[in-house]
Amino acid sequence: MAKSRIILPPSGLIVPPSVTATSNSVAEAYRRRCQDLHSRLRDLADRVARRPVLAYVPSPLQLAAHMDLRPYIFFGGANGLGKTTWLSTDLTWTAEGSHPFRRNPKPPFTIYAVSNSLEKLCYEEDQLIQLILCNFPEGHPSGQWSQVGDWTWKLYTKRGEITLAAKSDAQSIKQVAGGAPPLIGIDEQIKEPYFDEILARRARSRGW
Repeated sequence: MAKSRIILPPSGLIVPPSVTATSNSVAEAYRRRCQDLHSRLRDLADRVARRPVLAYVPSPLQLAAHMDLRPYIFFGGANGLGKTTWLSTDLTWTAEGSHPFRRNPKPPFTIYAVSNSLEKLCYEEDQLIQLILCNFPEGHPSGQWSQVGDWTWKLYTKRGEITLAAKSDAQSIKQVAGGAPPLIGIDEQIKEPYFDEILARRARSRGW
């Protein structure tokens, strides 16, 4: 998710001559309203900086994918289409229990974030794990996070604990065998045997 910026007006507010000419009391009321608006905008900018998901406006393609209720969704396309942004937002909504279209699983549960490179997946700021974690800042009522393993995090939300586990096809298939997470997000093309095992885990979580 690209970092959003809100451009604030300068704090030194200028009262138009037409307002000043009316009366000093009207000019003062106008100045107070402008100061209040400026304060609200700064508060909004701070909240968006802490939780970028608040500024997310899906494209028509992203919205269609969010609204798709089928158990398996494939969202592919060229660079810049917003695939990772869509996926990180969808997983964030589900983790905090605010997904507007899909039923939110009840905690505790596990989310698998899967790619072909663990280092890139977990530690580059524009990649899946960091895009999810940045929406759970310390002290925020939506929840916080802590790293509990090399490739595992806990999201502490108001609803309960969610485990966020990073997986890669560079690992042994045993790393995913036996699990049954209700949510799996695959951000890059992975090797076919690993993909098949991931699908099996998803099917198991549905009782198939």
